[in-house]
Amino acid sequence: ANQLCAYSTIFPENVEVFITDIYGATLASTGRLSDYYQADEDWWQAAYNNGQGGIYISDPEFDDSARVYSLQISVPIIDDEEGTIVGVMRTTLNTIALQELINEQSFGQTGHAELFTATGEELIDGRSESSIGTGELPEATVQTLVGSEQGTDTATDEAGNYLLFSYSRVKVTETVP
Repeated sequence: ANQLCAYSTIFPENVEVFITDIYGATLASTGRLSDYYQADEDWWQAAYNNGQGGIYISDPEFDDSARVYSLQISVPIIDDEEGTIVGVMRTTLNTIALQELINEQSFGQTGHAELFTATGEELIDGRSESSIGTGELPEATVQTLVGSEQGTDTATDEAGNYLLFSYSRVKVTETVP
């Protein structure tokens, strides 16, 4: 628990960090959790992945226990000598750091980055002051983005402005090699 607290001090955007064993029992945490058993959670099951290991990053959501909008990130803890999973580590990452990163991205005078949830809800709009007057993406365009992994396309926004955009899905759920 002390090492997890030290980690959270160095990386304060990690507002809650904890470790479970291979059965989902909490072993250490930076604070009090709402429950002891974690193996019934989607993030835990994705990271444990039936003993194969996986990486899980959630859509942003409000975390009641941490009291922030956040991403849940979980990874397996692997014994280097045996190559077996010995536990799961999860962090609750405050999205303020992500929002700052997206807001820093600009391309020319009007280009910007945006973050959408998996269902197409705009989460972070990184438009600069000079591009605030542009309209929103049409719903049909957003649904095309939601249904695709990545690509580049053109569209006309609700204000009639011509748009060129690239997109990529960033939610990760994969097995560990």
